[in-house]
Amino acid sequence: MRIKICGIKHLEQGQAIASHGATALGFICVPNSPRYVTAEQIKLIVDGLPDSIDKIGVFANESIEQIVFISQTSGLTGVQLHADESPDFVKNYAKN
Repeated sequence: MRIKICGIKHLEQGQAIASHGATALGFICVPNSPRYVTAEQIKLIVDGLPDSIDKIGVFANESIEQIVFISQTSGLTGVQLHADESPDFVKNYAKN
């Protein structure tokens, strides 16, 4: 079974959750969320995590360009789209 815990904001938090068996950590990339973290904050956390854990960015109604930029600069290994993204949006994202 795979387990993802979202809302990671601090390295120690991510390390503790990973050490207790989570297989993925979620980072909220939605600026109006109280759990929002910037690409720079995500990078600091990701750099201190084991390679074996998935690092997922959670996005809502963000542009493809911004999702790609944040993913590449922060070290995310996957994304979760969590709003009004259409099937066409997903197809276009997958081409990047």
